[in-house]
Amino acid sequence: MSIERVLSRYRRRSRKRGAAIIEFAVVCPLLCAILFGIIEYGHLFLVQQTLTNAAREGCRMVVLQTSTSPYSDATARIGQILDAVGIEEDEYSLTISDADTNGQMSIEISVAYDDVTITGALPTKFLGGTGDCGERSLRGRCTMRKEGL
Repeated sequence: MSIERVLSRYRRRSRKRGAAIIEFAVVCPLLCAILFGIIEYGHLFLVQQTLTNAAREGCRMVVLQTSTSPYSDATARIGQILDAVGIEEDEYSLTISDADTNGQMSIEISVAYDDVTITGALPTKFLGGTGDCGERSLRGRCTMRKEGL
């Protein structure tokens, strides 16, 4: 083999390697954005399920006849459940409605997106909100009939 053939082969290989590096540099940010989006969505889904479960457990404690102080027990239990996911007491709003004429009681818990996102305010800005608890938030609701009525 002549030296010129060896050099030409080497040049072709190095050009291919250079093209692969440039392709990777173009595609890598897109793949990372997709990966972080999947992680963020999974975390928001976890928080949503936790809010629903906390509202359900709190509502169950409120409607039981055997509870001596239902509201304080329910708020304490909701606080325990939400603390397990890293949601502090000042980050969520809790609304407990008294029994209506049908004996229905309900609990609603809401948390702003900005308080529970992993990546910060980016998903909120992407979704078009400002991050207020009233505008863009996750909510957990539960309604149950009061026992003994």
